Amino acid sequence: MDGVHPCDKRRNISDYQFLFPAIESDEDTWWKADVRETKEEVAARGQKFLNWLWTRKEKEIAIVTHSGFLFHTLSALGNDCHPLVKKEICK
Repeated sequence: MDGVHPCDKRRNISDYQFLFPAIESDEDTWWKADVRETKEEVAARGQKFLNWLWTRKEKEIAIVTHSGFLFHTLSALGNDCHPLVKKEICK
C-alpha cells in the first residue's frame, strides 16, 4: 500500500534508469505523504499491472514486490481461481 509510511515511497527512478531506459519520469504519482491507499485501490492498481503484464512478449518474467501489493492484487482475483490456488492465495 502506498502513502503515509515513508518506507512505502519509491526510490528515485533516476537511481534505476540506467538499468531500465524505458522509465521516463522521477515523479511518484501514487505515494502521498498524508493518504494511505485503500485495499481496493491497491487491488485496482494490481489489476492494471496484471493487464499490462499480459501484453509483454517475454515468456519468463520475475516480479519483485511488497507482500501487501501481491496479497491485495491476488485476493481480488481469488474467486476466479481454481480452489487450490484460491486456498493458497488466501493464507
